[in-house]
Amino acid sequence: MPEGQELDLPALWMFGISGLLFWGSVILWIVWLVKRSNAKCDPSPIPLRPWAVGWINFGIFLCGIVTLIILLQLVVGTFVGPFLGDEEGNLNPWALALGALTMQSALLLAYVIGRKRFPMLFRGNLSSVTLSLPNALWAAFPRFVRYFLIIGIVTYLWTNLLTRLVALGILEEFSPQAAVLIFGAGESPIALTLLALFAVILAPIAEEIIFRGCIYRFLKSKMATHLAMLASGFFFAIIHSNLMALVPLTLVGFFLAYIYEKERNILVPICFHAFFNFLTLSMTTLRSLSALEFPY
Repeated sequence: MPEGQELDLPALWMFGISGLLFWGSVILWIVWLVKRSNAKCDPSPIPLRPWAVGWINFGIFLCGIVTLIILLQLVVGTFVGPFLGDEEGNLNPWALALGALTMQSALLLAYVIGRKRFPMLFRGNLSSVTLSLPNALWAAFPRFVRYFLIIGIVTYLWTNLLTRLVALGILEEFSPQAAVLIFGAGESPIALTLLALFAVILAPIAEEIIFRGCIYRFLKSKMATHLAMLASGFFFAIIHSNLMALVPLTLVGFFLAYIYEKERNILVPICFHAFFNFLTLSMTTLRSLSALEFPY
C-alpha cells in the first residue's frame, strides 16, 4: 500500500482480491507439489497433435492474417473515421473497442477461411481430447490461481527494472497498454463495456486459436516443445506492442501453451486467458476508482 495514504473501498477490494489470489496460489502450489510427489505417470496420454505444415504455407497463413487485419482496419478507418481519434489524434474508448473488434475478427476470419479454402492444410481438430466448457473452466481456474503468484512476481520485477532504467536515462518514459489507460480514465461506459466483452470473450477465443492452436502447434512441429512454448509466448507478447507488458505477457503466453499441451483441449487456455483478462480489467477499474496514488 502506498505510504501515508488511507485505504478506500476500491483499494480494499484491490488488496483483498490480490491477497486471496496470493494465498490461494500458495495453497495450490503446496497441493500440487504433494500430488506430484505421489502421482503416477499416465501410461498412454493422448498427445497434442502438432500442425505439420511447411514454412512456406505457414508464412502464407501469417501474411493472410496481416492482410485481413489491414483490410478491416482500412474499412473501419473509411466508414467509422470520426471514432478513430480526436482532433489531436489521440485514441478514444470507441476507437479502441473498434480496433479490438477488427483485430480479433481478422484472426478468426483468417482461421475460418483457411479451414474452408485449404482443408488439407487445416485438417484435424485443435483439441486431442473432448472437454465440455464447465470442465474446461474447472481445469483452467486452479491453474490460473496457481500461476498468478509467478505472473505477479515477474510483472513486479520487470516493471521495477524498467522504472530504474528510465530513472538512469537508459530508457524513455513508458506507459501501460492503451486498454489499461482508457479503462483507468473511465470515459464512455458503453464503449468500455463493449471493450471488456471483447477482452474477456472474443480475444481469448481468437488469440488462443491463432497463437496456441496454430502458431504454437506449428512451432512444436519444428522445435523442442518448451522452446516452442516460449517462442509462441514471445510472439503473443510482441503483438500487444507494449514494452511494459513484454516479459509478463511472454510468461502468460508460455503458461497458455503449457496448459494447452497438458490438457490437450483449446478450451482450457481460452478459459485461462479469459480469467486473466477479466482480472486485469477488474483491477484496472478498481485502481481508477481509488483515490490512492500508486507508483505505477
